[in-house]
Parts: sequence; C-alpha cells; structure tokens
Amino acid sequence: FEFGTTVACSSWPFSFDDFKQYDWVGARWKWVKSPNAPHAFGGNGAFSLRSRDAMIAALRAWIPPLRGNEDTVLVRTLFEDKDNRISNNLGRKPLLAPPNISEIFAAEEMFDSTRIYPPLGVYHLLRTVPPTNRTALLRACPEARLLFEPLHDPRCALRCPHDPTLL
Repeated sequence: FEFGTTVACSSWPFSFDDFKQYDWVGARWKWVKSPNAPHAFGGNGAFSLRSRDAMIAALRAWIPPLRGNEDTVLVRTLFEDKDNRISNNLGRKPLLAPPNISEIFAAEEMFDSTRIYPPLGVYHLLRTVPPTNRTALLRACPEARLLFEPLHDPRCALRCPHDPTLL
C-alpha cells in the first residue's frame, strides 16, 4: 500500500481470500500491449498483494543488472523464472494474476465504465482514465475523490473537495 497515493473503496464486493492463490496481484498496466508479455500479468505494485514466500524466492533468484522500478523487476523475475530458480525455491511455478483479475483488484490507469462495482484500490491519480470512465469510478468509489481534482477536464461530472488537507 503506497502511502499518500492510494485509497481503498469501501463497497468492494470481494475478499482477500479471493486472491490468495496469486503470488502477485496489482492494477493492470495500461502500457502493456501484448497479452503474453511478462508485464501483462501481476500488475502495478503501488497497491498489491504479494506472497511473502514468492518475494523471498524472487529476491534469491534475482540476478543483476535488471533495471527498472521494483514492481516491474519483480513481476518480470517471477514471470520469466529463468532456470526455474524461483519454482525450485517455492516448490511450484509462481502465479501472477491475469489482467481480468488485476482489474477487479485495483485501478491505476484503466477503469471500464460498464463495471458495476469498484476495484478495492485506486491510486496514482488515474491520470490516463478517460473522463466518462473516471466519473463512473468516482461514483462507484467515492473515496477516490480524496486523491485528485478531476475538474482539470470539464467532461468529468463529479467534483472533488477543494480542501488541500484531504490530499
């Protein structure tokens, strides 16, 4: 849980138990284009569930010089599992959440306005979510209004508080 940039939606209809089979689940990355790319699975780490055992196994298997943010490096390491080093340490292949599960869990840059329930977590100001989808998310998860002022785009129908102490 990345402090200061994340909120939890109180009306989320799932439980953490629904995700316990995954070694990593976080919001789907918008920039991933191929459905088979390593980063199509797992998701952003700012608000994520991670298996302690898988994280320890990944760190033990990590071979520098992979570069990038901590979440992209760990997800790629878990996904690729070169030489089965993580699988051997875990006793099984690491399991990263597929995109449809990542979307149920959290939203960073993507949200489908046709959804009837919010994700559990919303973070990083939803800077690339289209106004219609942003409005739908703010209706489904009013807590997300604490993160940002959506009126920088007048097509967003909901107004956020202007009190800077809430940000």
